Amino acid sequence: MKKHIMLYGAMGIFLVLFFAYTIWLGETHSYSMADDSQGKMSFVKGKVIEIAEERLSSDPSRPGGYVGEQDISVKILNGKHKGDIVSVTNYVSTTHHIQLKVNDAVMLGIDEESGSSYVFQYYRLTVIYVLIGLFVLMIIIIGRKKGLMTVAGLAFSVYVFVKFTLPLVYFGSSPIVIGILSVAIITTVSLVLLTGISKKTLSAIISTSLGVILSGVIYAVFSELLHVNGYNISESDAVLAVSSRYGLQVYNILYTGILIASLGAVMDVAMSVTSALYEMIGIKESIGRKELFTAGMNMGKDMIGTMTNTLILAFAGGSFVNLIIFASYNMSFVQLMTSDFIVIELLQGIACTAAVVLAVPISAWTASCMLVKK
Repeated sequence: MKKHIMLYGAMGIFLVLFFAYTIWLGETHSYSMADDSQGKMSFVKGKVIEIAEERLSSDPSRPGGYVGEQDISVKILNGKHKGDIVSVTNYVSTTHHIQLKVNDAVMLGIDEESGSSYVFQYYRLTVIYVLIGLFVLMIIIIGRKKGLMTVAGLAFSVYVFVKFTLPLVYFGSSPIVIGILSVAIITTVSLVLLTGISKKTLSAIISTSLGVILSGVIYAVFSELLHVNGYNISESDAVLAVSSRYGLQVYNILYTGILIASLGAVMDVAMSVTSALYEMIGIKESIGRKELFTAGMNMGKDMIGTMTNTLILAFAGGSFVNLIIFASYNMSFVQLMTSDFIVIELLQGIACTAAVVLAVPISAWTASCMLVKK
Protein backbone atom coordinates (compact mmCIF):
# COMPACT_ATOMS: atom_id res chain seq x y z
CA MET A 1 0.00 0.00 0.00
CA LYS A 2 2.81 2.40 0.94
CA LYS A 3 4.55 1.66 -2.34
CA HIS A 4 1.35 2.38 -4.27
CA ILE A 5 0.89 5.70 -2.44
CA MET A 6 4.44 6.69 -3.37
CA LEU A 7 3.86 5.75 -7.01
CA TYR A 8 0.59 7.71 -7.16
CA GLY A 9 2.38 10.62 -5.52
CA ALA A 10 5.18 10.49 -8.08
CA MET A 11 2.64 10.42 -10.90
CA GLY A 12 0.81 13.37 -9.36
CA ILE A 13 4.03 15.39 -9.18
CA PHE A 14 4.84 14.49 -12.78
CA LEU A 15 1.39 15.59 -13.97
CA VAL A 16 1.66 18.92 -12.13
CA LEU A 17 5.05 19.57 -13.74
CA PHE A 18 3.77 18.39 -17.12
CA PHE A 19 0.73 20.69 -17.04
CA ALA A 20 2.91 23.60 -15.89
CA TYR A 21 5.31 22.99 -18.78
CA THR A 22 2.55 22.78 -21.41
CA ILE A 23 0.93 25.97 -20.08
CA TRP A 24 4.30 27.74 -20.34
CA LEU A 25 4.76 26.31 -23.82
CA GLY A 26 1.39 27.68 -24.93
CA GLU A 27 2.09 31.14 -23.51
CA THR A 28 5.56 31.50 -25.03
CA HIS A 29 4.98 30.06 -28.51
CA SER A 30 2.65 31.27 -31.25
CA TYR A 31 1.61 29.22 -34.29
CA SER A 32 0.90 32.31 -36.38
CA MET A 33 2.14 32.26 -39.97
CA ALA A 34 0.07 35.33 -40.83
CA ASP A 35 1.64 38.42 -42.34
CA ASP A 36 0.67 41.93 -41.27
CA SER A 37 -2.39 42.12 -43.52
CA GLN A 38 -3.71 38.74 -42.39
CA GLY A 39 -3.19 39.77 -38.80
CA LYS A 40 -5.86 42.46 -39.22
CA MET A 41 -8.56 39.87 -39.94
CA SER A 42 -10.84 38.73 -37.13
CA PHE A 43 -13.48 36.00 -37.12
CA VAL A 44 -16.68 36.34 -35.11
CA LYS A 45 -19.99 34.57 -34.61
CA GLY A 46 -23.04 36.19 -36.13
CA LYS A 47 -26.76 35.59 -36.60
CA VAL A 48 -28.61 36.28 -39.85
CA ILE A 49 -31.46 38.67 -39.01
CA GLU A 50 -32.57 39.65 -42.51
CA ILE A 51 -32.18 38.57 -46.12
CA ALA A 52 -32.70 41.78 -48.09
CA GLU A 53 -32.34 40.32 -51.57
CA GLU A 54 -31.43 37.06 -53.29
CA ARG A 55 -30.06 36.64 -56.82
CA LEU A 56 -29.91 32.87 -57.08
CA SER A 57 -30.23 30.34 -59.89
CA SER A 58 -30.13 26.54 -59.98
CA ASP A 59 -26.68 24.97 -59.87
CA PRO A 60 -26.45 22.46 -62.76
CA SER A 61 -23.55 20.61 -61.13
CA ARG A 62 -25.24 20.12 -57.74
CA PRO A 63 -28.84 18.79 -57.65
CA GLY A 64 -31.02 20.96 -55.43
CA GLY A 65 -28.28 23.55 -55.08
CA TYR A 66 -28.09 27.20 -56.08
CA VAL A 67 -25.46 29.70 -57.16
CA GLY A 68 -25.57 33.46 -56.98
CA GLU A 69 -25.64 36.15 -54.29
CA GLN A 70 -27.53 37.00 -51.11
CA ASP A 71 -27.62 40.46 -49.54
CA ILE A 72 -27.98 39.79 -45.82
CA SER A 73 -27.88 41.59 -42.48
CA VAL A 74 -25.95 39.89 -39.69
CA LYS A 75 -25.89 40.73 -35.99
CA ILE A 76 -22.46 40.09 -34.47
CA LEU A 77 -22.69 38.05 -31.26
CA ASN A 78 -19.15 38.17 -29.84
CA GLY A 79 -15.86 40.03 -30.00
CA LYS A 80 -15.28 43.76 -29.91
CA HIS A 81 -17.99 44.31 -32.53
CA LYS A 82 -20.62 42.50 -30.44
CA GLY A 83 -24.09 43.93 -31.03
CA ASP A 84 -23.19 45.59 -34.35
CA ILE A 85 -25.35 44.84 -37.38
CA VAL A 86 -23.43 44.55 -40.66
CA SER A 87 -24.59 44.19 -44.25
CA VAL A 88 -22.85 41.41 -46.15
CA THR A 89 -23.08 40.01 -49.66
CA ASN A 90 -22.93 36.23 -49.43
CA TYR A 91 -21.61 34.65 -52.62
CA VAL A 92 -23.07 31.18 -53.15
CA SER A 93 -21.17 28.85 -55.49
CA THR A 94 -20.72 25.13 -56.10
CA THR A 95 -17.75 24.97 -53.73
CA HIS A 96 -18.97 27.68 -51.32
CA HIS A 97 -22.56 26.41 -51.04
CA ILE A 98 -23.58 28.37 -47.95
CA GLN A 99 -27.16 29.36 -48.71
CA LEU A 100 -28.35 31.20 -45.62
CA LYS A 101 -31.75 31.64 -43.99
CA VAL A 102 -32.95 34.00 -41.27
CA ASN A 103 -31.69 32.91 -37.79
CA ASP A 104 -28.80 30.88 -39.24
CA ALA A 105 -25.59 31.16 -37.20
CA VAL A 106 -22.53 32.05 -39.27
CA MET A 107 -18.85 32.83 -38.91
CA LEU A 108 -17.95 36.24 -40.32
CA GLY A 109 -14.51 37.33 -41.41
CA ILE A 110 -13.96 41.03 -40.68
CA ASP A 111 -11.15 43.12 -42.16
CA GLU A 112 -10.33 45.44 -39.25
CA GLU A 113 -8.64 47.94 -41.54
CA SER A 114 -11.34 48.41 -44.18
CA GLY A 115 -14.32 47.28 -42.12
CA SER A 116 -15.52 44.91 -44.86
CA SER A 117 -17.02 41.54 -43.94
CA TYR A 118 -17.64 38.21 -45.63
CA VAL A 119 -19.33 34.93 -44.76
CA PHE A 120 -16.59 32.48 -43.83
CA GLN A 121 -18.66 29.43 -42.88
CA TYR A 122 -21.64 28.18 -40.92
CA TYR A 123 -21.12 28.46 -37.16
CA ARG A 124 -20.84 24.80 -36.17
CA LEU A 125 -19.43 24.82 -32.65
CA THR A 126 -22.81 24.47 -30.93
CA VAL A 127 -23.61 21.24 -32.77
CA ILE A 128 -20.06 19.98 -32.27
CA TYR A 129 -20.34 20.56 -28.51
CA VAL A 130 -23.67 18.71 -28.45
CA LEU A 131 -22.14 15.81 -30.40
CA ILE A 132 -19.16 15.59 -28.05
CA GLY A 133 -21.48 15.83 -25.03
CA LEU A 134 -23.66 12.97 -26.29
CA PHE A 135 -20.56 10.88 -26.99
CA VAL A 136 -19.19 11.47 -23.48
CA LEU A 137 -22.60 10.82 -21.91
CA MET A 138 -22.92 7.54 -23.80
CA ILE A 139 -19.51 6.36 -22.56
CA ILE A 140 -20.32 7.27 -18.94
CA ILE A 141 -23.84 5.75 -18.95
CA ILE A 142 -22.64 2.44 -20.39
CA GLY A 143 -19.22 2.30 -18.74
CA ARG A 144 -20.15 3.84 -15.35
CA LYS A 145 -16.95 4.33 -13.31
CA LYS A 146 -14.76 2.80 -16.03
CA GLY A 147 -16.52 5.03 -18.54
CA LEU A 148 -15.69 8.10 -16.48
CA MET A 149 -12.04 7.05 -16.34
CA THR A 150 -12.13 6.40 -20.08
CA VAL A 151 -13.35 9.95 -20.72
CA ALA A 152 -10.62 11.31 -18.44
CA GLY A 153 -7.99 9.28 -20.29
CA LEU A 154 -9.32 10.40 -23.67
CA ALA A 155 -9.33 14.05 -22.59
CA PHE A 156 -5.74 13.70 -21.37
CA SER A 157 -4.68 12.06 -24.65
CA VAL A 158 -6.16 14.94 -26.65
CA TYR A 159 -4.47 17.43 -24.30
CA VAL A 160 -1.06 15.78 -24.75
CA PHE A 161 -1.43 15.75 -28.52
CA VAL A 162 -2.60 19.39 -28.80
CA LYS A 163 -0.51 21.01 -26.05
CA PHE A 164 2.66 18.87 -26.10
CA THR A 165 3.17 16.84 -29.28
CA LEU A 166 1.93 19.37 -31.81
CA PRO A 167 3.76 22.50 -30.56
CA LEU A 168 7.07 20.76 -29.89
CA VAL A 169 7.18 19.15 -33.33
CA TYR A 170 5.95 22.39 -34.91
CA PHE A 171 8.76 24.41 -33.34
CA GLY A 172 11.58 22.10 -34.39
CA SER A 173 11.91 19.30 -31.83
CA SER A 174 12.63 15.80 -33.11
CA PRO A 175 9.38 14.16 -34.29
CA ILE A 176 10.80 10.76 -33.35
CA VAL A 177 11.71 11.71 -29.77
CA ILE A 178 8.51 13.69 -29.17
CA GLY A 179 6.42 10.91 -30.70
CA ILE A 180 7.92 8.28 -28.39
CA LEU A 181 7.57 10.55 -25.33
CA SER A 182 3.93 11.26 -26.21
CA VAL A 183 3.18 7.55 -26.55
CA ALA A 184 4.80 6.80 -23.19
CA ILE A 185 2.93 9.60 -21.39
CA ILE A 186 -0.49 8.87 -22.94
CA THR A 187 -0.17 5.11 -22.41
CA THR A 188 0.93 5.36 -18.79
CA VAL A 189 -1.68 7.88 -17.67
CA SER A 190 -4.56 6.32 -19.64
CA LEU A 191 -3.95 2.79 -18.37
CA VAL A 192 -3.35 3.88 -14.78
CA LEU A 193 -6.65 5.78 -14.87
CA LEU A 194 -8.42 2.66 -16.15
CA THR A 195 -6.86 -0.06 -14.01
CA GLY A 196 -4.77 1.60 -11.31
CA ILE A 197 -1.15 0.81 -10.52
CA SER A 198 -0.48 -2.93 -10.67
CA LYS A 199 1.61 -5.56 -12.43
CA LYS A 200 -1.20 -5.93 -14.95
CA THR A 201 -1.07 -2.22 -15.77
CA LEU A 202 2.73 -2.20 -16.00
CA SER A 203 2.62 -5.21 -18.33
CA ALA A 204 0.08 -3.47 -20.59
CA ILE A 205 2.13 -0.25 -20.60
CA ILE A 206 5.31 -2.09 -21.61
CA SER A 207 3.47 -4.10 -24.27
CA THR A 208 1.78 -1.02 -25.75
CA SER A 209 4.99 1.00 -25.83
CA LEU A 210 6.96 -1.80 -27.49
CA GLY A 211 4.22 -2.44 -30.05
CA VAL A 212 3.93 1.22 -31.02
CA ILE A 213 7.70 1.70 -31.22
CA LEU A 214 7.92 -1.36 -33.48
CA SER A 215 5.34 0.21 -35.80
CA GLY A 216 7.63 3.23 -35.98
CA VAL A 217 10.62 1.00 -36.75
CA ILE A 218 8.68 -0.73 -39.55
CA TYR A 219 7.72 2.65 -40.97
CA ALA A 220 11.28 4.00 -40.69
CA VAL A 221 12.81 1.00 -42.51
CA PHE A 222 10.30 0.82 -45.34
CA SER A 223 10.00 4.58 -45.80
CA GLU A 224 13.71 4.56 -46.66
CA LEU A 225 13.27 1.63 -49.05
CA LEU A 226 10.24 3.29 -50.68
CA HIS A 227 11.86 6.76 -50.71
CA VAL A 228 8.99 8.54 -48.96
CA ASN A 229 9.16 11.09 -46.15
CA GLY A 230 7.60 14.36 -45.07
CA TYR A 231 8.66 16.05 -48.30
CA ASN A 232 6.36 13.73 -50.29
CA ILE A 233 3.07 14.74 -48.68
CA SER A 234 0.56 16.79 -50.68
CA GLU A 235 0.80 19.69 -48.20
CA SER A 236 4.61 19.88 -48.52
CA ASP A 237 4.62 23.54 -49.62
CA ALA A 238 2.76 24.66 -46.49
CA VAL A 239 4.92 22.42 -44.30
CA LEU A 240 8.09 23.84 -45.85
CA ALA A 241 6.86 27.36 -45.09
CA VAL A 242 6.48 26.38 -41.43
CA SER A 243 9.89 24.71 -41.50
CA SER A 244 11.63 27.81 -42.87
CA ARG A 245 10.15 29.96 -40.11
CA TYR A 246 10.06 27.67 -37.07
CA GLY A 247 12.47 24.82 -37.85
CA LEU A 248 9.91 22.03 -38.29
CA GLN A 249 11.77 18.80 -39.15
CA VAL A 250 9.90 17.90 -42.32
CA TYR A 251 11.77 14.69 -43.15
CA ASN A 252 10.57 12.74 -40.07
CA ILE A 253 7.19 14.39 -39.59
CA LEU A 254 5.24 11.30 -40.69
CA TYR A 255 6.90 9.22 -37.98
CA THR A 256 4.97 10.97 -35.22
CA GLY A 257 1.71 10.42 -37.10
CA ILE A 258 2.38 6.68 -37.32
CA LEU A 259 3.00 6.41 -33.57
CA ILE A 260 -0.14 8.34 -32.65
CA ALA A 261 -2.30 6.52 -35.24
CA SER A 262 -1.31 3.07 -33.99
CA LEU A 263 -1.43 3.87 -30.26
CA GLY A 264 -5.16 3.39 -29.61
CA ALA A 265 -5.47 0.03 -31.35
CA VAL A 266 -2.25 -1.33 -29.83
CA MET A 267 -3.31 -0.19 -26.36
CA ASP A 268 -6.65 -1.95 -26.84
CA VAL A 269 -5.04 -5.26 -27.81
CA ALA A 270 -2.36 -5.08 -25.12
CA MET A 271 -4.86 -4.33 -22.36
CA SER A 272 -7.33 -6.97 -23.56
CA VAL A 273 -4.74 -9.75 -23.70
CA THR A 274 -3.13 -8.77 -20.39
CA SER A 275 -6.49 -8.51 -18.57
CA ALA A 276 -7.62 -11.89 -19.91
CA LEU A 277 -4.42 -13.57 -18.75
CA TYR A 278 -4.67 -11.85 -15.37
CA GLU A 279 -8.18 -13.26 -14.92
CA MET A 280 -6.96 -16.69 -15.99
CA ILE A 281 -4.32 -16.66 -13.25
CA GLY A 282 -7.05 -15.92 -10.71
CA ILE A 283 -8.94 -19.02 -11.88
CA LYS A 284 -5.93 -21.32 -12.25
CA GLU A 285 -3.09 -20.20 -9.96
CA SER A 286 -0.88 -23.17 -10.88
CA ILE A 287 -0.66 -22.19 -14.55
CA GLY A 288 2.88 -21.92 -15.95
CA ARG A 289 4.45 -19.29 -18.16
CA LYS A 290 4.40 -21.39 -21.32
CA GLU A 291 0.75 -22.33 -20.86
CA LEU A 292 -0.17 -18.72 -20.11
CA PHE A 293 1.72 -17.49 -23.17
CA THR A 294 -0.07 -20.03 -25.37
CA ALA A 295 -3.43 -18.97 -23.95
CA GLY A 296 -2.60 -15.33 -24.67
CA MET A 297 -1.68 -16.14 -28.25
CA ASN A 298 -4.93 -18.04 -28.76
CA MET A 299 -6.96 -15.13 -27.38
CA GLY A 300 -5.08 -12.67 -29.54
CA LYS A 301 -5.73 -14.47 -32.81
CA ASP A 302 -9.37 -13.35 -32.90
CA MET A 303 -8.34 -9.78 -32.06
CA ILE A 304 -5.84 -9.79 -34.92
CA GLY A 305 -8.60 -10.56 -37.41
CA THR A 306 -10.98 -7.86 -36.25
CA MET A 307 -8.43 -5.14 -35.49
CA THR A 308 -6.58 -5.68 -38.77
CA ASN A 309 -9.81 -5.15 -40.68
CA THR A 310 -10.65 -2.13 -38.53
CA LEU A 311 -7.37 -0.34 -39.18
CA ILE A 312 -7.04 -1.12 -42.88
CA LEU A 313 -10.67 -0.12 -43.55
CA ALA A 314 -10.20 3.07 -41.51
CA PHE A 315 -7.26 4.09 -43.69
CA ALA A 316 -9.14 3.06 -46.85
CA GLY A 317 -12.19 5.07 -45.76
CA GLY A 318 -10.06 8.12 -45.07
CA SER A 319 -8.58 7.88 -48.57
CA PHE A 320 -11.85 7.13 -50.36
CA VAL A 321 -12.33 10.55 -51.98
CA ASN A 322 -8.73 10.64 -53.14
CA LEU A 323 -9.10 7.17 -54.64
CA ILE A 324 -12.13 8.39 -56.61
CA ILE A 325 -10.04 11.27 -57.95
CA PHE A 326 -7.22 8.91 -58.91
CA ALA A 327 -9.74 6.64 -60.66
CA SER A 328 -10.95 9.60 -62.73
CA TYR A 329 -7.41 10.04 -64.08
CA ASN A 330 -7.54 6.47 -65.48
CA MET A 331 -4.14 5.75 -63.97
CA SER A 332 -2.53 2.37 -64.52
CA PHE A 333 -2.00 0.06 -61.55
CA VAL A 334 1.74 0.73 -61.56
CA GLN A 335 1.20 4.50 -61.64
CA LEU A 336 -1.30 4.30 -58.81
CA MET A 337 0.80 2.06 -56.58
CA THR A 338 3.93 4.18 -57.01
CA SER A 339 2.27 7.56 -56.38
CA ASP A 340 3.37 9.35 -53.21
CA PHE A 341 -0.13 9.46 -51.73
CA ILE A 342 -0.88 5.74 -52.14
CA VAL A 343 2.56 4.65 -50.94
CA ILE A 344 2.32 6.82 -47.81
CA GLU A 345 -1.22 5.66 -47.01
CA LEU A 346 -0.32 2.01 -47.64
CA LEU A 347 2.80 2.24 -45.51
CA GLN A 348 0.91 3.93 -42.67
CA GLY A 349 -1.88 1.34 -42.80
CA ILE A 350 0.46 -1.65 -42.83
CA ALA A 351 2.79 -0.23 -40.16
CA CYS A 352 -0.12 0.46 -37.79
CA THR A 353 -1.72 -2.92 -38.47
CA ALA A 354 1.60 -4.71 -38.01
CA ALA A 355 1.88 -3.05 -34.60
CA VAL A 356 -1.48 -4.55 -33.60
CA VAL A 357 -0.42 -8.00 -34.80
CA LEU A 358 2.90 -7.78 -32.94
CA ALA A 359 1.14 -6.52 -29.81
CA VAL A 360 -0.41 -9.97 -29.31
CA PRO A 361 2.82 -11.99 -28.80
CA ILE A 362 4.45 -9.06 -27.01
CA SER A 363 1.53 -8.77 -24.57
CA ALA A 364 1.31 -12.53 -24.05
CA TRP A 365 5.05 -12.78 -23.41
CA THR A 366 5.24 -9.72 -21.15
CA ALA A 367 2.22 -10.79 -19.09
CA SER A 368 3.43 -14.38 -18.73
CA CYS A 369 6.83 -13.17 -17.52
CA MET A 370 5.50 -10.53 -15.11
CA LEU A 371 2.43 -12.30 -13.73
CA VAL A 372 3.85 -15.82 -13.31
CA LYS A 373 7.05 -16.65 -11.46
CA LYS A 374 7.87 -19.85 -13.34
